[in-house]
Amino acid sequence: MADHTISGDCAICGIYRYSLHRDHIVPRWKFKYGLVEGDPTDPANFQYLCANCHEDKTREEFLSDEYRRIAVARVGLYTDEYRERQRQDRLGKQHTSEARAKIGAYARNRPPEVREKLRQGALKQHRGGIV
Repeated sequence: MADHTISGDCAICGIYRYSLHRDHIVPRWKFKYGLVEGDPTDPANFQYLCANCHEDKTREEFLSDEYRRIAVARVGLYTDEYRERQRQDRLGKQHTSEARAKIGAYARNRPPEVREKLRQGALKQHRGGIV
């Protein structure tokens, strides 16, 4: 089997790495939703980043207002209607005893300041975690 590992300098931080990730300069979702024309697999749209820079860049792209607008328009995510549908889908469903034990253990191991803020109502708790 051929070794496809690319090593070199990260395009963002410039540090030499033995293993680089191939990154799309213009994200693929922009092509998919028609915001940009062209071919997302064009080699001119590739850059090679270290794992840290690639993760940071990807997170920033998915947290951008532009991506959220598309997610709301195309899929209906992040809307009150979507959250209500999710809540209705969960009604009447029960956790297994193993899942309840994990949930209880997680709640007991929260830092005291988080537990206090939850009691005061300063934090909102939802299924995915604490906001």
